[in-house]
Amino acid sequence: MAVSGLRQRPQPWTKVREPNLTAVITNPALDPKIGHPSGEAKYGRLRALFRAFTVSLYFGTGIIMYESSDGGF
Repeated sequence: MAVSGLRQRPQPWTKVREPNLTAVITNPALDPKIGHPSGEAKYGRLRALFRAFTVSLYFGTGIIMYESSDGGF
């Protein structure tokens, strides 16, 4: 095998990189020009509250039924 065919280690950086102070980093979540990736909301606040209420009612009923059954702790 020839010496030219061997892989060489990369040379370390000798120059220190200066930080780019002119770059502006904005938070895309707070930028009003950028929309949400999934688009506009399909349902309103009333339907979201109704869903939250029904899920919590279902969950609470399940807990009560489990505790009232004979197989509880």
